[in-house]
Amino acid sequence: MIYKGDIIILIGLVSLFLYKFSKRKTVQIKLNFMQSIWLWIYFLGVGIISYLSTFGGINILSTTAASILLFILCIITLLLATYITRTPEEIQKNIDEAIKENNN
Repeated sequence: MIYKGDIIILIGLVSLFLYKFSKRKTVQIKLNFMQSIWLWIYFLGVGIISYLSTFGGINILSTTAASILLFILCIITLLLATYITRTPEEIQKNIDEAIKENNN
């Protein structure tokens, strides 16, 4: 089953990759997949839990069980995101580089 959110995410990813590999781009985009792995784990986990629960799924998990699993998933992805994300200095450096490239 495909949801509206799935379509929006897919459109965003396609747009990002089209821009990334286009010849006429104004700013160089660096795709840092490893820093975003927590987000993909979260999307996959929420999708599986939703599918197995009463949240429009096949009703294997009760609302309480699904809520507990979602809570655990959120804690895990929060810790993972905190551990693997870039430092504020690295983020600011990338922003400064993008602004500099855009102004040239």
